[in-house]
Amino acid sequence: MVMESQHNNQKMEQNMEETKTSKHGISVPRTGKLRVPMLDNEPAINAAAHLSADEKERAIENLVKYPPNNTWGVMNNDPKLAAVTLSWGCAIFELIGDASGIPGGPVWLICLEVARATNNEMLAANMINMSVLVGEMRDFRMQQLGMLAYPDSEVWTDEQRLTLKFTRAVLENKVTDELFEQAREAWGEQNILRRIGVIAWAQFFAYVYNACNHHFVAGTEDQGQPTPEEGMAFQQWFKDNLANTLSFFSSSKQFGK
Repeated sequence: MVMESQHNNQKMEQNMEETKTSKHGISVPRTGKLRVPMLDNEPAINAAAHLSADEKERAIENLVKYPPNNTWGVMNNDPKLAAVTLSWGCAIFELIGDASGIPGGPVWLICLEVARATNNEMLAANMINMSVLVGEMRDFRMQQLGMLAYPDSEVWTDEQRLTLKFTRAVLENKVTDELFEQAREAWGEQNILRRIGVIAWAQFFAYVYNACNHHFVAGTEDQGQPTPEEGMAFQQWFKDNLANTLSFFSSSKQFGK
């Protein structure tokens, strides 16, 4: 596992000169060198000069708590923020009753639309890779991966179509009264806010990927789909995380005191 991770790190750090064109017509680095170390194994963490001894201990502890993808190797450069970010996302997932690893679901769609809007190939690659691993299920069909720009296509259900349109409107600050009322009728006020929370969570990772120059490189895909047992355990983690968060908030002192 360590040798495989080191090989992946080397591939990530190759200084490729290829470029791509952004939606604004600006030439930007395509891959280039990852700007932070990939801290997804103990030797890499122990070699990270910017981490204190306590932070290294926390980063190593984090390794067994993350889902199996290299996003968290980047986030482990700040192990406390990584823990907070994962907890934040999982709490919202539990509230909304969905997760990014479920193809065809609202969180999956939101993440793909955020990836498209932010021109972020890494977030898109993570979602697509999970889709391929899981395969067609529920309301997911492989054709949908190529139809994100066409929310009115018959390949989408009414729920998916509304999710795509609402997410796009939020990202572009173009939510109309009509669209908001459609969302309110379909989801209610609480789930509108929760979906916006998912949008913000996905944007955070897109910005991290872009700023850290973390691009998809063939051969560094996620290590695999969690087993059914791991998936069930992680769902319980969602529930426990939300319960602990709400319990802390209930027991906290009154604001300003």
